[in-house]
Amino acid sequence: MNRTTILALILVLVAVIWGYYYFFSGSPSSDADTGLSTPYAEEISVRLAELERVNNVSLNFTIFDSKLFQALRPAGAVATSTLIRGRINPFLPF
Repeated sequence: MNRTTILALILVLVAVIWGYYYFFSGSPSSDADTGLSTPYAEEISVRLAELERVNNVSLNFTIFDSKLFQALRPAGAVATSTLIRGRINPFLPF
């Protein structure tokens, strides 16, 4: 191998090691660690807390197994429209 190939391989290797260190090292930082303060930082943190609560919701589907729910039947026939429909292609000129 010539000198430029070796140099290119070393640069690629250093870039890969740096990228791995940059993306995968340490614990994730919070908003307080970044030192960034925006007018919306508090609102964003409140909304993120709400989203976290939504993610932790567990639904109880036992109502569908009850005899009362299974005894429910449709009430009435399906509604049909007696109105006249419009033109097939409303964009055609008159």
